[in-house]
Amino acid sequence: MHALESLAIREGMSNKQTSTPTMYKSFNHFVSSRGRLPELWFMTRFYLLTNPLRAFRSLPVALSLLKHGRLSIRARKLTPGGTSQLKAILDKAKSLEGVA
Repeated sequence: MHALESLAIREGMSNKQTSTPTMYKSFNHFVSSRGRLPELWFMTRFYLLTNPLRAFRSLPVALSLLKHGRLSIRARKLTPGGTSQLKAILDKAKSLEGVA
């Protein structure tokens, strides 16, 4: 299903009512720029792009996770070596795109 949805997004055929394309774009933004997925900032970006008021429903869970140290405010980056390795992997994946 992931492959089909990714293909639909790329071809501009995704359902306008779903927020999945926005989630994919946010995910790719953070992974390609930081090499990691900072959950707090990922969800903040996602909610700001889709429905900011919906974020208030998740606020109690986020505060509890922060309180217990399960959610970090800091968004760490990969080491320079890790960043270059990740870039090579992403470039290779992009070059294989569409190859079955």
